[in-house]
Amino acid sequence: MPSQKSPKRAFILPILLIAAVLMILCMLRLGVWQLDRAEEKQVLLTQVQKRSQSMPAELAGLEPHLLTTDGKTDLRFSPIKAIGEYISEQSILIDNQVVGHQGGYQLVTPFRVAGMKSLVLVSRGWLPSGATRQDLPEFETPEGRVTIQGRLNKPFAQPPLWKEGYPVNEGQVWQYLPIEQYASQIQASVLPLMIELAPESTGSEGLKVQWQSINDEWVAKHKAYAFQWFSMAVAFFIACLILLFRNFVRPA
Repeated sequence: MPSQKSPKRAFILPILLIAAVLMILCMLRLGVWQLDRAEEKQVLLTQVQKRSQSMPAELAGLEPHLLTTDGKTDLRFSPIKAIGEYISEQSILIDNQVVGHQGGYQLVTPFRVAGMKSLVLVSRGWLPSGATRQDLPEFETPEGRVTIQGRLNKPFAQPPLWKEGYPVNEGQVWQYLPIEQYASQIQASVLPLMIELAPESTGSEGLKVQWQSINDEWVAKHKAYAFQWFSMAVAFFIACLILLFRNFVRPA
């Protein structure tokens, strides 16, 4: 005699099918999102490679454009040079910066550029942490007018899982670098992009300068993630078909 499906199984089947379809669609959407991210990174990589081959621009001539919304993106990673002087007493240390499996800080010092109204923050390099949290690293800052070179980049971003109410800074040590809050603290206008100092530039002496690598791995990583999501969607679809056949289609 043909098998009779119980009312309970008949009720569960459409729920399982809907859940399976939603899960597969979610995986496919995540795969497409990763491909979109790969495309974005490819565009950025092309821009960076093109900008890196250009001659360093004078920062003083770019100030008006940097203060616009588009300037934050258009000029990121552009080679830059500036003439001015460091304001050493306003230096800060960005916490939780790891280099070579060792914890430390990134030293950031404001720089007053000749002919500019706004200050620019300069990420000068990495310093190792001391034996205790109170043992902050020492550093020297060039005095007088100097010429620096580097590239423009976004300031240090908010750490993952950051919660409102956490203290952004304790004295000289900051967890990340919100430009507006820093500018308010020192009561000065500060550009939205900072300068990542080049290793050979004045002010990098005694500091470890290591720029974030920008290469094809940026794009390949997202493509690999997309492949994983698509593979998981296919595997899940096949598993659902097998379970459906065994439990709801095959005769008892």
